[in-house]
Amino acid sequence: MAELNRQQIFKKSEDIFGQPLGTYSRATEYITTNEALLGKGTIIKREGEPYDFKQTGVFLPSIFARVVNQQVIFGSTDPKLDDIFDNVRLQSKSFFGLQDVNKVFILQQRVLPYLQNYIRKELKL
Repeated sequence: MAELNRQQIFKKSEDIFGQPLGTYSRATEYITTNEALLGKGTIIKREGEPYDFKQTGVFLPSIFARVVNQQVIFGSTDPKLDDIFDNVRLQSKSFFGLQDVNKVFILQQRVLPYLQNYIRKELKL
């Protein structure tokens, strides 16, 4: 489930409601262009491009999904999470969780087959 959450953020740059997370500013374009010219980076973030949260490489791998008291809890262990949420260009803070399409995928591809096998075993079918 954490991987599906990462894909929503990285590949689609969308929150759990399918809304954009934000776009890079002109300042970010200047900074990443300068870093690329100085050999400190290879990816230039263009103004207006959707956020992909890959700049430091820490945030996306730090996303987790845990079961606590029969609920799935999503979050991040990135120590800079507060900095991410403080970004004034951020359009949504609803990062953690799954969009409806991914919830359906989990139910159909993971939960349903598990329940079907469990019922077959219990009923000895």
